[in-house]
Amino acid sequence: MAAGFRLKEILRSKGMTIKQLSEKSGVSLNTLYSITKRDSERIDPVIEVAIANALNIPVSALHDNEIQSFSSGAEFMEHWNKITEKKRDNPGGMYVTTKHSNGSWENDYIPTPQEKINEALQKLNEKGKTVAAERVEELTQIPAYKK
Repeated sequence: MAAGFRLKEILRSKGMTIKQLSEKSGVSLNTLYSITKRDSERIDPVIEVAIANALNIPVSALHDNEIQSFSSGAEFMEHWNKITEKKRDNPGGMYVTTKHSNGSWENDYIPTPQEKINEALQKLNEKGKTVAAERVEELTQIPAYKK
């Protein structure tokens, strides 16, 4: 089963159409139809990320090794809905799930840089927060780090 078929199953289990996914992800309707109709084995990584973000699933969900143990798209979505509850409350980062050889799953939340900074700031006293703000301000003056 290739990524195109898995994508169809995920859409079906979420009650979502390809057109709705296109609107939500910004991926063209033709591209999504092509992926699902040809049951594409490989998808451009940029498109994969856009699809996964729109569906609120990890990119790895579009690959064989992530859903082999699920008997249906609905069962798969139930699993991901459980592990992404935290993401709904804090939508910045992403989840990475690893399936171990013994069949168990390990879920890790990878925070955004902003979340990492906020978490680190919470550990500092007022003086430390002042110094951290000064350091960040210094970084904004370095051309290599500017937007």
